[in-house]
Amino acid sequence: MADPSRTVRGLTLTWRHPVTAVLSKAPSGTSAQTGAVFTATFGDLSGSHGAAHTLKLRTARAA
Repeated sequence: MADPSRTVRGLTLTWRHPVTAVLSKAPSGTSAQTGAVFTATFGDLSGSHGAAHTLKLRTARAA
């Protein structure tokens, strides 16, 4: 995700999809919770000048 407006001071992302591992995350990522629902929290994005903040995840395999 990115913040082209340069105004976001914090962000929580929730994805209702099973995630088993966080393989890599942007330095702005402050926490990540894996499980049946994935949640990631990012700190202040306002100083990143609209750059992308990337997470690389391992998702659970379909049964």
